[in-house]
Amino acid sequence: MNTSVLGKADVRWLPDEAAKARLFEVVSRFGLGTIGQSAGYLDRDLLERSSRQFLARILPPLQGPRQRSEGTGPELVRWREAFGSPVGPDDTLEDFLGPDPYCHSTWSPLDAESLPLDDLRSLVRVLQRFTEANEPCHFYWWSGGLDSPESEAHGWHVAEGTLSSFVGLAEERRRRRSDPLWFVPTLWWGGRQETNHGTLFPSWMVCAHADSHSVYVAGWSDDLLKELLAAPGLEALDATKATVID
Repeated sequence: MNTSVLGKADVRWLPDEAAKARLFEVVSRFGLGTIGQSAGYLDRDLLERSSRQFLARILPPLQGPRQRSEGTGPELVRWREAFGSPVGPDDTLEDFLGPDPYCHSTWSPLDAESLPLDDLRSLVRVLQRFTEANEPCHFYWWSGGLDSPESEAHGWHVAEGTLSSFVGLAEERRRRRSDPLWFVPTLWWGGRQETNHGTLFPSWMVCAHADSHSVYVAGWSDDLLKELLAAPGLEALDATKATVID
């Protein structure tokens, strides 16, 4: 089966066999034993410290009660600003908003897969500094989150493209809000790092599970972690020693 272009940007679906091989690659590197055609809960796997050197937690902003401007949707507010206090790596939205965050009278949370474009661009700018310019990265969408004719023939839902082309795809898709693929992939990974056995594996992985309120970045470079924590346009925490996934 031939690959097909996913939108105008140069991001392509992989045939099933190639898609499974790429998923096996990230499973082997990061110990994600629950990955399959249905992405299971990744809590235990992400917290397993032997599978990565660091874990960063990125907090998507909250939607506030006011509109930013006419036709642009609600205001977006950082957690630390909304709650008036620092947020710790083990703090959850329930700690601040109660047992059902979606019923809060003031703040409305965004799921990890709904990371705003500005935040997505900031994250990609950091990852690009740890990824070769034309290196293909891989993007996996949980099958339960897809419902479009162009994805039906791709049971493993893995696409390939550069980080730059992925941002172009995200911008294009979000301009067409009715498109079911406008959200952030469940898993995406890239970078190359040689192991002690001479094998090349991804050096970073981003997890934006549909049931999570945070985006997680796992990797092997302390410099990458430092840049994520300092990146303008991101609210990021060092979750390397976290005990819960939000």
